[in-house]
Amino acid sequence: MIEIWDFLEKGSFPKNPTATEKLKRKAMYYVIEGGDLYKRRFTTPLLKCLTRDQSEYVIEEMHRGICGMHSKSQLMTTRVLRVGYY
Repeated sequence: MIEIWDFLEKGSFPKNPTATEKLKRKAMYYVIEGGDLYKRRFTTPLLKCLTRDQSEYVIEEMHRGICGMHSKSQLMTTRVLRVGYY
């Protein structure tokens, strides 16, 4: 996430040419909006990229919190994507 952020914001990229090409291809699917990094998808709206701490909180809240259902991993992944997180 940090490499993509730096590439999009500052234009910095790795010194390794192969890694640079991979990063350029990967960064095409990301955009910075309002200070947050989002991933573009064809069939869904922008998905907000989360840090590890944020993602653990979202998963815990969806599994056990107010809207919790104790669902399986595939259903949980679908629900997290539906809410708009990546």
